[in-house]
Amino acid sequence: MAVKTGSFDFNAISIYTASHQDVTTLLLFMFFFIAFAVKAGFVPFHTWLPYAHPAAPAHISGIMSGVLIKIGIFGILRMILLIKTDYTTIGYIILTLSVVSGLYGVMLAIMQHNLKKLLAYHSIENIGIIGIGIGIGCIGLGANNPIVASLGFAGALLHTLNHALFKSLLFYTAGNVYQATHTLDIEKLGGLVKKMPQTAILFLIAAIAICGIPPFNGFISEFIIYNALYYWTQDAMMLSLLACIFSVLGLVLIGGLAMLCFTKAFGVVFLGNARHEFSHPIKEVSVFQLLPLYLIAFFIVFIGLMPQLFLNLLIQPVSLFTNISQVNFMPFQGKELEALQPISWAAWGLIAFIVLVLLLKKVLAKKRTLASDLTWGCAYTAPTAKM
Repeated sequence: MAVKTGSFDFNAISIYTASHQDVTTLLLFMFFFIAFAVKAGFVPFHTWLPYAHPAAPAHISGIMSGVLIKIGIFGILRMILLIKTDYTTIGYIILTLSVVSGLYGVMLAIMQHNLKKLLAYHSIENIGIIGIGIGIGCIGLGANNPIVASLGFAGALLHTLNHALFKSLLFYTAGNVYQATHTLDIEKLGGLVKKMPQTAILFLIAAIAICGIPPFNGFISEFIIYNALYYWTQDAMMLSLLACIFSVLGLVLIGGLAMLCFTKAFGVVFLGNARHEFSHPIKEVSVFQLLPLYLIAFFIVFIGLMPQLFLNLLIQPVSLFTNISQVNFMPFQGKELEALQPISWAAWGLIAFIVLVLLLKKVLAKKRTLASDLTWGCAYTAPTAKM
């Protein structure tokens, strides 16, 4: 580009590529995309990521997953703004790689027995979800559909922030577990909710968020991406419709498998009985280590509670891609997105009801003596902790 334009200036490159949308500009974008995809962890450029996260200390893993791999996402988005090329083609390429990345990451995560390696593969999964939003946004640009483009890029940007929050919290709580037990082998863990109740609650909040379940922040960004796919189907032709169905099924499968994986992770690590006799007492980490984690959890909850506020904050960055002025910006005012607030409040109402029932049970239980024993093993006479 410097040879063609005589400058390394971004404006000069952008002007040149806008008037020369040919194979050269497409290849130029793809070279940049591959470089940034290595940094972000897209499949098949992900091979470094599952080894780097488990090897690093937990606080470094949190920064790596929450911040450093997002530099790759920033680079891809910056190249989309810089290099004016065939957005439809690059959109389909990014979309395909992203669905594959999401499915590959979550399926490999299910198979892991090391807690941090499990979380590392979920970083690949969530990079795939972010990429799905970017791919849809590019396809919307190529089709001159500002609603699809806006929702795609908005979902990608918000999920980038959301992933930085809940994945950091997951790595930090995994660090708490390692500090207390000196192991990350989930087969040796179990029953930690009794010893580390605050860490267990924080891990559960992040796990629900990463699974895209309301009322936490992961649901909001994934809901926006689903809306982008919905609006895409309204103008899609046969091949585009097949690609849209492929993306929807992929995103649904990713969400379902993520729920399966974190049900296993939380259940095995924190619930049940201890599976290993440790030579040292297991206890909760200090309050000074827990306070920053509660701050992260607050933002996870706050985004889920007030989604419209964060959608309004996305208007300016999204308008950079669509060239729609903020005054005339309409994509975030549809009935579908307006339903986000009631859904979040309804979910919080359900949580409040469950908490109220548990508190009532605890109060009533004080009036009588309750006997406790080992978990019933369905008449099996030799139960173990792994059962």
